[in-house]
Amino acid sequence: PQLQYQYDDFIAWQNEMLAGEKGDKLSRFWANELAGDLPRLDLVADYHPSKQAFKKSSVQIKIEPKLTQELRQLSLQEGGSIYSILLAAFQVLLYKYSDQPDILIGTPVHGRSKLRFSKLVGLFSNIVPMRGQIDPLESFRSHLRKTSKYVKQVLLHQHYPSAMLPELMQSRGEPTGQSLIQAGFNLLRPPRRINDLVAISLDNTHKQPMPFGGMLISCLEIDLDYGIGHADLFLNLFDIGDRLAGTINYNAGMFKEETISSMADHFYQLLDEIVTHPDDTVANLKILLPEERQTILFSWNETAVPLPPNQFMHTLFEEQTTRTPQATVVVCGERELTYDELNCGAN
Repeated sequence: PQLQYQYDDFIAWQNEMLAGEKGDKLSRFWANELAGDLPRLDLVADYHPSKQAFKKSSVQIKIEPKLTQELRQLSLQEGGSIYSILLAAFQVLLYKYSDQPDILIGTPVHGRSKLRFSKLVGLFSNIVPMRGQIDPLESFRSHLRKTSKYVKQVLLHQHYPSAMLPELMQSRGEPTGQSLIQAGFNLLRPPRRINDLVAISLDNTHKQPMPFGGMLISCLEIDLDYGIGHADLFLNLFDIGDRLAGTINYNAGMFKEETISSMADHFYQLLDEIVTHPDDTVANLKILLPEERQTILFSWNETAVPLPPNQFMHTLFEEQTTRTPQATVVVCGERELTYDELNCGAN
């Protein structure tokens, strides 16, 4: 049957909405949200970043059913959703990687909130900036509660086109000389009937063709950037029944694969910390794996060396003073002492 509305009707509705009172309300909201100096995500890169060097790649990430269920329960306790808790956790991860408390993450919205346009074919999606302020002394539970409320507010203002945000910022005197989004996050919930197909598509160890719709599917690559373009990082997760799975897409012109693989491990570790210690402060939540903590805190500090037999410490110190009398041996504030000065003072 012929549809009652066409894509042109959506464009006309959008233009009319933006020109009216609701458009003014949306522009005021986003002008307020993006006021001041916008954060630019400052991650330590493996390579010097440049636009010419952008090359998209990805690593896989899987969140097992038990942890997924625990995340759902915690988010519901605080009036949020699985999306809210994953966004809050991703904000904390980026804070711990960058030491920046102001984190801005772009997230796609489907843009089909109007029932009359729900069955139309066309591009309705929009990118909304989710801006989070991280307080390291705040509990994660409190941060989650705050993030859940913020997400609901942003979704009420999702119809302001992201392409108009630079123009809006410029009209308000805000700087616009940089890309608004350096990191993105999305959570998709595919129809239940294709959950297995999505899961296999995300499993690079599965090589056998799978029957689907009377066909054999041997390879299906899911590659979505949702118009965010050259974002340095994009966490893309699928809610497939009892578990979460997806990819971290990244700029291979900036990061090595092992760097992002490590980041995926740290994200999983952080999620486990969150459900185990939700009332811990953000600063106390650990992202390092146990073996990494062992290496950093203990293995790298195993600096003890055996002393020569039958010699005392003061004798060894005097021998070193003879070898390097003017070398600095003690620093206290702005004061420094050389071996010779300390040895003379001791004598």
